[in-house]
Amino acid sequence: MVQIKAHGTDQARWQGPNGKRGYGRDGFAILQIGGYSPSTGIYNQATYPTQLTAMADLRLHTYIWFEVGGDANKAKLVLDYFLPRIKTPKGSIVAIDYEQGASGNVTDNTNAILYAMDRIAQAGYTPMLYTGKPYIYAHVDVARFLSKYSSHLWLAAYPDYKVRSEPLFDFFPSMAGVGMWQFTSTYVLGGLDGNVDLTGITMNGYMNKPDVITVDGYAGQATIKAMQRVLGTVQDGVISGQSKYSSQFAPNFMNIQIGTGGSRMIYNLQKVLGVQADGYFGPTTIAALQARLHVYPDGYAGAATVKQIQSNLNRGHIIID
Repeated sequence: MVQIKAHGTDQARWQGPNGKRGYGRDGFAILQIGGYSPSTGIYNQATYPTQLTAMADLRLHTYIWFEVGGDANKAKLVLDYFLPRIKTPKGSIVAIDYEQGASGNVTDNTNAILYAMDRIAQAGYTPMLYTGKPYIYAHVDVARFLSKYSSHLWLAAYPDYKVRSEPLFDFFPSMAGVGMWQFTSTYVLGGLDGNVDLTGITMNGYMNKPDVITVDGYAGQATIKAMQRVLGTVQDGVISGQSKYSSQFAPNFMNIQIGTGGSRMIYNLQKVLGVQADGYFGPTTIAALQARLHVYPDGYAGAATVKQIQSNLNRGHIIID
């Protein structure tokens, strides 16, 4: 019997802006960021950022609908677009969903898949291929895939459409390389994909994480350094010439000129937020930041805003999209 390391779900727009919960024991969720299909081209999934916030208590991972067939140029466009937009931690799973649209050329299909897996790995994430056992054997050179990615398959196989909280291993899609099994699409009443992690792969990105920050609403040096690291600036923990603790991001912090390391941090943050990049942490920047963080837009960066930033930093980055 294969040992189950963890239970979890995968989520797309069908599960709504806050996602849909399975059971209290669930440890992970895999969220769709968007994807590519011939009918729509590249598209974003509007529920990705809101589900990231709503399900932040779980180990969160990402997947991309990947209907590129055997076209390596389309595969490149998809990865060029989505890799910079991944908001789950480095090391976490980024899966490509290859269950539709394969070409008639097995070599081309395999090339496109391996290209995507390699790009995901090079970007610092754990690549996985989601598909079905009959589909992969019909359209992909399985031996070639497994020679490079020996435990990175996420396979779907259901015995039926009854509500099932546990997998029936009589229906396990036995083959080499299975790291995760989607064993039902009716994990709970009304429908939800249920998955089991068979290798511990969903721990990737969530073990031995550096710079764990206390979620206390106080923007001290550890929080500022983590923000500076994420935003690509000098990690000196200083954003105000008067106080290395940044005035706690309190109301009196608005419109204060930022010091040497922090001005670049705020400047980079403003570019990401799409506001005037002037190095001032003023009301416009704060309002834009709060809108992205889904906290109450009160015009000053108080404890609620800082707590959300700290929670997101502990998951590997500032999630603001």
